[in-house]
Amino acid sequence: DKLLSNKTEMQLETCYMYMVAFCRSLVSWYLNLMVAVVVVDLVVSLFHNSKLRYYGCYFCYIMTASTISVIYMPFLLLRFHDPANILFASQPAVMLARLLGIEWELRGGKYIAKDQA
Repeated sequence: DKLLSNKTEMQLETCYMYMVAFCRSLVSWYLNLMVAVVVVDLVVSLFHNSKLRYYGCYFCYIMTASTISVIYMPFLLLRFHDPANILFASQPAVMLARLLGIEWELRGGKYIAKDQA
């Protein structure tokens, strides 16, 4: 019985070490992506071509939104069916949108006034 508990402990430690290594590599990848997004945004802002700027900002926003969704997925699954999840996950996207100079227009706000999923 003691041997089984030691084996289980070792498996849990190994699993924990893999999870920590995965999280570290994910954070490193995310930081590299954010640096690339800022560099692309700065390069695109040097050009006065509005079409190039639009597609550059769109690319940066989509890449960051995709990365944020992958990173936050385990945390959002812990609070399944909670409408407040969108507020938690949208904060980095809002900051990026401000950095890129994206302006939003809300249409049909009366339909989202209810707090339901």
